[in-house]
Amino acid sequence: MTFRSFEARDLLDTDWYKFAMQFALFCRGHSDEQVSYRFLDRKGSVAAFFARHRQGQNGLDADCVRAALLSALTAFTRLRFAATDAAFVVRHLRTAASKPAAIARLAAFEQKLLAFDASQVELRVTLDPIAGLELSYSGPWFTAILLEVPFLAIVSEFFNNFNPSHPSLDSVAAATRAKMARYTAAGNARVIEFGTRRRYSRAVHEAVFETIVQACPDTAATSNVLLSQRHARDPKGTCAHEWFMFYEARARSTKVGVGRGEVVGAVREALRDWLTVYGSVFALTDVYTTRVFFEAYRHLEAHEKECVHFRCDSGPEMDYLSLLGAELRKEESPNQKDPIKGKMVMFSNSLSPDKVEEIQTASINSLFKLYYGIGTNFTNDLQYHSLDIVIKLDQVRDRHAFKLSDVKDKFVGHEELKASGFAILA
Repeated sequence: MTFRSFEARDLLDTDWYKFAMQFALFCRGHSDEQVSYRFLDRKGSVAAFFARHRQGQNGLDADCVRAALLSALTAFTRLRFAATDAAFVVRHLRTAASKPAAIARLAAFEQKLLAFDASQVELRVTLDPIAGLELSYSGPWFTAILLEVPFLAIVSEFFNNFNPSHPSLDSVAAATRAKMARYTAAGNARVIEFGTRRRYSRAVHEAVFETIVQACPDTAATSNVLLSQRHARDPKGTCAHEWFMFYEARARSTKVGVGRGEVVGAVREALRDWLTVYGSVFALTDVYTTRVFFEAYRHLEAHEKECVHFRCDSGPEMDYLSLLGAELRKEESPNQKDPIKGKMVMFSNSLSPDKVEEIQTASINSLFKLYYGIGTNFTNDLQYHSLDIVIKLDQVRDRHAFKLSDVKDKFVGHEELKASGFAILA
C-alpha cells in the first residue's frame, strides 16, 4: 500500500487558480483567516471500492488502507517550496496581476511562500467500508488553500493503485490524440486541460498533456502548474467557488440564516477585491445561482463590468448562454458598446468531445468567445471505476460555507443552509 514518494516540486502539481487565489487573499489581508475544508464523495465511490474488493478472496483491511492514505497525505504536508518553484509562481503572478499595489506585494508573497508549512494544518481522516471516506482539514487560509487539489489527486491515484491492471500509456496517448483531432475539427475549439484533481494517476496525466502538446504545439494549455513549468507554458485558471463562498460566510450575520442582500453584497465585494489584484476575472456564476450573481454584477461600475468574464459549471450550456445574453442585454445603453462584445465564457461541466461538438455547432453565431476546461474526460476516461470526489470550503471562522449551484443536486454545505439558501436565493 506504499504510495509514491514526494519531492518539493510536487507543490506545483496543482491547479493555477489556487496560486491566483492565494495571492489575492494575501493582498486582501485574509492569510490568517481560519478555515476548514471537507471531502465529499458524491456517489459513494469509496464505499463501492470496498464492496468490489470484499467480493474477492482477500478483502482489504480498512484500518490498513486508512493508515496508508493518511501517511501519503501527511507526507505531502511536509513539503517545502524550492526557491526556483516559488520564483516560477511569482513570475506568472507578475504577468497576471495588473494593479501596481498588488505587484508591489509580490516580493513579500514570495517570502511567505518560501516559509509555507502545511504540517501545522489539522488533518482528520476516517475510513469505513460502509460509510466510506471522511477527510477534513483546517488551518490558516494561506496554507490550507494549496491542499485541496493535491489531496484529491492523491486520493484518486491511491485507490486506483488497487486495480488489478492499469492502462498503458500508449493507449492513453492514442485516446488523447483522437479527442484532440475532434476538438480541432469542431471549429478549433479552445480547449484547456483541467484534469489534475480526479486523474487516474500522475503518469497518465503526464502522458495526456504531452500528447496534447504534440497535437497542438501552439495552443496546448493546462491548469496544472508543474506541467506548465515542464512544457514552458503559461498555466491557466479561473476564480473558483471557494473565493465567493469565503466572502459569503464571512459576511453572514447569523450561522444559518441566509439573507439575499448579504449574499449579493458578498458576491459584489468578492468581485471587486479580485479586481484590485488582477485585470480581469473568470467568475463561476453559479455559486448562489447565476441570477443572484447578476444582481451583484449590476452594482459594479462600468469599468469593473468590462473586466468580468464567466464560467459555467452546472446546467445546460446553451441555456446558460441564453441567460447570460439576456442579463447582459439589460446593461445595454445607446452610448455604450454591445455588452456581449468581448465577453468570454468558459465551460467546464463534465465535458466530452460529443458535448463540445454540440456546443460549438449550436453557438456558431454567438458573440461570446468560448473556452472549454476539460478534466476527467482527459485524465480518467479509461473504463475504470473513477471517483466522483470533491473537496470544498466548509467553514470560515465559526460560519459554515455553502454553494447552491444552478442545479440543485450540486448543493454543498450545511443542511440548514440548504433550506434557507434555496428559499431565499433560488
